[in-house]
Amino acid sequence: MLGGIFYYMGKISQSETWFGRLRAAYDHQERRNIIVRFGEDTPSTTWCFHGFNLAWLGHFDMASAAVRDAVASARRAEHPYSVANALCRAAACHVILRDPVRAASYAGQCVAIAREPRELGFPVPLAMATVVLGWASVLDGEAREGLEQMRDGIARWRSTGAEIALPFYCAVLSEAMLASGDIDAALASADEGRRLSMENSEHAWDCLVYCSHGDALVASGELAGAEVDYQTALSWARERSAKWGELYAGLRLARLWRSDGRAGRARELLTPIHGWFTEGFDNPVLKDAKALLDEPSASRS
Repeated sequence: MLGGIFYYMGKISQSETWFGRLRAAYDHQERRNIIVRFGEDTPSTTWCFHGFNLAWLGHFDMASAAVRDAVASARRAEHPYSVANALCRAAACHVILRDPVRAASYAGQCVAIAREPRELGFPVPLAMATVVLGWASVLDGEAREGLEQMRDGIARWRSTGAEIALPFYCAVLSEAMLASGDIDAALASADEGRRLSMENSEHAWDCLVYCSHGDALVASGELAGAEVDYQTALSWARERSAKWGELYAGLRLARLWRSDGRAGRARELLTPIHGWFTEGFDNPVLKDAKALLDEPSASRS
């Protein structure tokens, strides 16, 4: 649980310290005792946060493997709630990695399990999975339907009284609203994410939140404010050695600089970040970064 708490606080290195201890200490023979005491197979489902950390650190393959292992471990416990919880978190990990196909696959499996119980179902994993399915639909060109799903999922989440993870939802909802052309709503959602992040000391999602806010500002023509947002997201990533976050924010900043005549500076920023990666080259963000670096004008300023 400490590994998960430190993740939500945005303290990746401290979170990983506890996951290192969990790997060594977890006795699979004791899982039934854990389930009885805590209501879920906590070590398995929490292992997804290890995947989140690996994703931000830029280890795509390891992150995917971590959440896949978490789901497999939860399935071995034969405890439906634990499986649903692991699946929705695995889906969220692939949102971080910008992989809507895998995100939707995990989220769809979660929904099937979370709706199964006859009485109340599993409202928390169902809510997260619904948000992820909506996000994937928006990226697939179904903006209206996807937005409805996302709003439904967030309303379900709030109905439980939970505030944790709301900055994440605000960031992806802002992205979806911007894709649908509603700039004001996109700004408002990202602003809410920033507020919740500060009020609850939940800084795990700051890179996404500030990038979403910056994207909305670019769409509204407020480029100076967008640059501040992207720099804030970039600083968040660099403070944590989060190479994926550095690329995610750096690409946006490089595009902004290139658009106003600072192409050389954009290239100087993006080249070493892109060059660090040794995997995940089919990822859309890495592809976009390479395309920008390959453009002839990117070498002149």
